[in-house]
Amino acid sequence: MTADHPQEAGARYAGRSPGATGSFIEQLLSFGTDHILQHDLLASPALTTPKGAPEITVRAATALSLARRALDLQEGLAGLPLHQGQTFRSV
Repeated sequence: MTADHPQEAGARYAGRSPGATGSFIEQLLSFGTDHILQHDLLASPALTTPKGAPEITVRAATALSLARRALDLQEGLAGLPLHQGQTFRSV
């Protein structure tokens, strides 16, 4: 998906569930997908026109939602025992 098709990206993103469901790994993968879709939408040339102003407001709200999800995922990651291992610290 590219910025050439923002409506398609928007439709796919709009259908995604922003809530935390599934395993931690599933949530992390979902977040990554949503982040990529958001990036594609922000790269859309349509946002640079005067008619794109309302869409910018929607994208800002989505960005805030993604930031909240990132913080939630960070808290979940902090509770996992893998942070205690030498291998993780080495990386």
